[in-house]
Amino acid sequence: MNSIKTDTITASNFEKIKVTVYFPRTEELQSVAILEHGLAGYKEEPVIQIPVQALLEKGYVVVCFDARYGLGESDGPLEKACFTRFIEDLETVIGWVKGQEFYKGSLILGGHSLGAGSCLYYAIRHPKEVSGLILISIVYNGQFLLESYQKNCTAFLAEWQQKKLLYKERKDRPEKRGYISYDHMRDALSYHLEEEAHKVQCPTLIVFGEKDISSTKTINQTLYGRLRDIHKKIITIPSCGHNYKTEENQTALYEALQDFLDHEMK
Repeated sequence: MNSIKTDTITASNFEKIKVTVYFPRTEELQSVAILEHGLAGYKEEPVIQIPVQALLEKGYVVVCFDARYGLGESDGPLEKACFTRFIEDLETVIGWVKGQEFYKGSLILGGHSLGAGSCLYYAIRHPKEVSGLILISIVYNGQFLLESYQKNCTAFLAEWQQKKLLYKERKDRPEKRGYISYDHMRDALSYHLEEEAHKVQCPTLIVFGEKDISSTKTINQTLYGRLRDIHKKIITIPSCGHNYKTEENQTALYEALQDFLDHEMK
């Protein structure tokens, strides 16, 4: 049976970040994988736990955490969430992982939405530390996100801009709820990570849903085209939105991860 360890990290502002570490059954451990959820997400949701399962089966130690200002167990209200703080939390957790006995000198980074964008940000700035990237429904450029909302959900965007706060409740976990500030969008507008994507040096998997309006086909193909001619793969999951809610969506995501780990991470 896989073993699990929980811990608490203190961020630079003394807020707490809750961490879960999953250890595979094998004694011959691979490198470490760190996974970060998206905006208004949490570490136990399916879009994170499916990569956990796939990575454990390949012998990786897997670290998941609840970012601050989310709907998980870490400190801070949802309305303070933004791309910059997601990046800060990933960097904090990576620093913690580097001090653990199970760290072997390289990392796979993976995430969903803003969590995926944070992983890309880190891999651009620390290319020699990252041995693989798993980018699920990535958000990496605020202007692209805004333009997609202007095209695909005009009324929603106008209401959010007017009210400044957007109520968010997880239908799978109704107790997880809060407000997303429009300041998140303003913060995201300062990021244009495709401009530096050529700096990534590791195998990279990009997965997105056919019906996703936050991480569209154009957004993902733009990033794919900016990556170097490394071991890179892009997968579209039919009839799938941003959060991989159905069993069919989740199975397709798992299969994409298995194929990537089997063929690109060898």
